[in-house]
Amino acid sequence: DPAFLHMIKKLIAEKDGIFVSIDAAYVEKHQMNHAVLINLLKGADFVLFPYSNYPYGILPLLCMHFGCVPLANRVGMLADVITDHQTGLLYSGLNTKNFKKCIDESFKIYSSGRILEFIKNDLIFSINDTDTAKSYKSLYDKVLHLL
Repeated sequence: DPAFLHMIKKLIAEKDGIFVSIDAAYVEKHQMNHAVLINLLKGADFVLFPYSNYPYGILPLLCMHFGCVPLANRVGMLADVITDHQTGLLYSGLNTKNFKKCIDESFKIYSSGRILEFIKNDLIFSINDTDTAKSYKSLYDKVLHLL
């Protein structure tokens, strides 16, 4: 959404930061060079996921694996794997007010040093430990018994 992109660039400029954009859909559809993607994630502090729908994707998991904190709309698998204020920041509703609040919170977390807590939580995160993984496995087992 151009309005979100404009707002992000304005916020980053106000903070004298550098803004690099990676489109998750592009990465997953076109299989961006894995080494380039990994190096970007290793150097990033946050990755934004301003989606209205995100059924599943590897990018949020890769972010967390490399200690990059995801900032995301509370939808789909993003809401399933990101624990708000522990492994990332979640906001509800795809509007600029909530998104700006999330971005502002990320700056506070970064400047206070609390980002290190998030990174630690991200680095020890395991998808196998989530309720989502357990419920999907249970559903999968039920389907197998129907066949």
